[in-house]
Amino acid sequence: MSLASSSPGLELDGSIGVFFITGSFALALWAVGCLQLYLYYEKCWKTELPWLKAYVFVIWILDTVHQALIMKYLYVLDLVNTVILAATIDAMVQVVFVRRVWYLSNKNFILTGLLSAAVLAQFTATVVYYGQIHKSISLAEIVGVNKTALAFNCISAVMDLGISCTLIWLLRRGRSGFERTDSVLNRLIAYTIGSGLVTEVMWIIAIIGLLAIPNTTVSLLVDPVIPKRWFFLFSNHISIINMTAI
Repeated sequence: MSLASSSPGLELDGSIGVFFITGSFALALWAVGCLQLYLYYEKCWKTELPWLKAYVFVIWILDTVHQALIMKYLYVLDLVNTVILAATIDAMVQVVFVRRVWYLSNKNFILTGLLSAAVLAQFTATVVYYGQIHKSISLAEIVGVNKTALAFNCISAVMDLGISCTLIWLLRRGRSGFERTDSVLNRLIAYTIGSGLVTEVMWIIAIIGLLAIPNTTVSLLVDPVIPKRWFFLFSNHISIINMTAI
């Protein structure tokens, strides 16, 4: 399926041009993720749970496939199938964040349940959007369902902000006054703020773009970049190991 065709009035600079820039940036992030994967296994191979090591590898495989599809799009203009794959990767990453909330909150069912429902809502909204565009044969048809795109971008932005704020609150609450422990917690808070800030900025840019210039596919701006944040999770692990080894 090629999306090379367009309709009069469709702004290609706000569709193909935007995706080219973010796709190129995503390639650089994928390379960083490969390095992060190596460092993660080097530091955590003997101490990490076997299922989590396998889980990380599956995320990396999916992200690699996602990056390959992005590069294919940049060559033949076929971007639609990257949406559902990006949503799957993002949901898998969010599950790890929610698992972290589960333990930091002393297994609070209500808090974890609300966040789990939010993850499901985001994935469902993306599936609905994908269902509307997966047979599209032109960029104009994708632009035609931008209201759905706006909905799932808003849901994603609120959900990411909620998870980040929850993690920051729980980590701050866990400070004990001991310098070494608090130093590790502060590092985790910094990583949480950093990873959350990156994704929030991307969601907000996409939302503003959909409202300000609706005649573009700017809703797909976040698709190449959002799945790459998985390596923030595992840099946390490496940071904790390095600090506790001092």
